[in-house]
Amino acid sequence: MAELTAKGHRLIAEGHACLAEAQRLQLEASGAERPPTPSWIPARDSPLGNRLTLAKCRSGELESAKIGRKVFVRRSSLSNYLERHRRTGVPSPPLADEDEDLFGAAS
Repeated sequence: MAELTAKGHRLIAEGHACLAEAQRLQLEASGAERPPTPSWIPARDSPLGNRLTLAKCRSGELESAKIGRKVFVRRSSLSNYLERHRRTGVPSPPLADEDEDLFGAAS
C-alpha cells in the first residue's frame, strides 16, 4: 500500500513538473514577457513587516494609500527607503569564545 502511495505521489510530482515546463515553453513561444510587477503592494506583504511598514506610513517616510481597512505602499518608496538605510562596510561582530559566559554572572 505504501509503495502505491509513494508511486502515486511521484507521478503527480512528475505531472506538475511537465505542466510547469509546458507553460514556460508556451510563454517563450508567444514572446510574452512576465506580467509587470504592481507598483503598489499591500503593507502586509512589505519586506519590512506589517507593523514597521504601517508606522513608516503614518510618519510619512513611506508613500502609502489607504482603501477601506487596507494600506498599500508604493514599491518604489520601499526601495528608496531601503537604499537610504543600506549598510555598507559594517564589520561583523567578533565570534564569542566557547569558554566565554555570554550572559554574565546573572545566568
